[in-house]
Amino acid sequence: MSFARQYTHFYQENQGKPIAFNNGVKNSNCKYFFCVDSDDYLTENAIQIISEEIKKIRNDKISGIIALRGINYNQTIGTRMPRNVKYSSLKNLYEKYKFKGDTALVYKTEILRQYPFKLQNQEKFIGECFVYDQIDEKYEMLLMDKIIYICKYLEDGYTKNTIKILKKNPYSYMVMKLQSSKVSKNILYKIKHMAGYIAMGIYVKDKELIKKSNNSILAIISVPLGLLIYIIRFKDKE
Repeated sequence: MSFARQYTHFYQENQGKPIAFNNGVKNSNCKYFFCVDSDDYLTENAIQIISEEIKKIRNDKISGIIALRGINYNQTIGTRMPRNVKYSSLKNLYEKYKFKGDTALVYKTEILRQYPFKLQNQEKFIGECFVYDQIDEKYEMLLMDKIIYICKYLEDGYTKNTIKILKKNPYSYMVMKLQSSKVSKNILYKIKHMAGYIAMGIYVKDKELIKKSNNSILAIISVPLGLLIYIIRFKDKE
């Protein structure tokens, strides 16, 4: 099978990845959308594999494909897909089936258009799960236990850089964490996400954290863990 290659380039001033993602989705004329970071690349047969898997999607409740990322063609970044599970939401993949690591996500473009990234206070970053959690509420995805995406992975460097990014975009992070806490089905994950919200709220000195949480009981329960996360991750070190 051969594939015609057609490229369209859109330029924008640097406004952060979420806005670039929104504009890419908006301007795409393809049925499916696959975001690949500039330092990463696809395997040689990735597009062909995706095209073959897409043919298996005949249900309107399937929003796309979840495949694997690897540091090379043979080594995944994380675990393999759960056995004997054909469909799952992204959130259930992690929370129910205990998948660990990074995934390659291919979504129906028309669905992504319904759930754009929304940033707070002119910030430039919000976690991708802000969009994916909303889609998970209505759709599942086809699981593909194949590596189609190769990327560099430096755990320590990634973690440190992420914390710096989050501290520069605290209010978008808080909105994302509140949403994740709300949509999670597992109480432990609800507390974990609410604790992230609490931790960042402490960092920005928000005195109405509990009130704004819209779930005061869960927020109060999450305060000890939130305080610990704040001390470890977000408290400015002298």
